[in-house]
Amino acid sequence: GLQYTADTIKSGTDEKSKTNAMLQNGIDESENNFKGLT
Repeated sequence: GLQYTADTIKSGTDEKSKTNAMLQNGIDESENNFKGLT
């Protein structure tokens, strides 16, 4: 029912947050590498 839906949305949001964090880490790494080159 509704609780299941809420849990699904929450887990989806958690996954998205994890993905965003991973992307942000990747961006940070790229910037660090770029700084190392210059």
